Amino acid sequence: MKSLVCIGLIVSMVGSTSTAIASTPNSSVLSKTPTSISRINTVSSVKVQGKKLVSQDNLLSAELNVPVISGLLNFELQKQINSVLERDAISFKDKVSKLAKEYDAEEIDPEFKRLPFCVNIDYKVSYNRNNFLSLYIDYYEYTGGAHGSTTRKCYNIDLKTGKLLNLKDIFSKNSNYKEIINETIKTEIQKNPEKYFEESFQGIVDDQCFVVEGNDLVIYFQQYEIAPYASGILEFKIPFSKIKK
Repeated sequence: MKSLVCIGLIVSMVGSTSTAIASTPNSSVLSKTPTSISRINTVSSVKVQGKKLVSQDNLLSAELNVPVISGLLNFELQKQINSVLERDAISFKDKVSKLAKEYDAEEIDPEFKRLPFCVNIDYKVSYNRNNFLSLYIDYYEYTGGAHGSTTRKCYNIDLKTGKLLNLKDIFSKNSNYKEIINETIKTEIQKNPEKYFEESFQGIVDDQCFVVEGNDLVIYFQQYEIAPYASGILEFKIPFSKIKK
């Protein structure tokens, strides 16, 4: 029954276009390096498959679907990347588990029935070509209350080096990417201003969550970042053709 409670919460989150991470550790193994995706047009031999880690007790129900990379010629690098992805997932689960234990230790009315806390982690690969892998991982947590919360963490990885890339790393110094992205997002917000917090968007940040999807750049904003919870995690697509490389 406890697992059904957790599943129900997750389904309700998906229905509101939400997704997941509250606070995950920095992936230090995946440091940053310049690159270009403008010539990425060949299919990669690298594969990504999910590794399921499931656990349940009276305090926490957890279902983690962690991406696992295979097919890299550099096996040691592949091992390091996979280690970081799994470590981030386990750290998130451990954080929620600690909260569940602290909550359980509190004195409450014995008539009150507590629901177990819940963790769900899943991912989506949006681009995997020519040694460039782009994906996001959604971290969902329910720690009591009316609903859970979801955070999305983006990973854009140079598979030759294992480096984690920011937006500035995939464009040249002379690129107008910030200007175009900011203008596009502002234009979209102006179409339905009532959906967003007033003056909440002040421009993208250096560590902005993004993925590459086909010929588009997709920018994400977390729950509550620029709009109410019901809006979920928001996305804005910008064609690369609009941006000066």
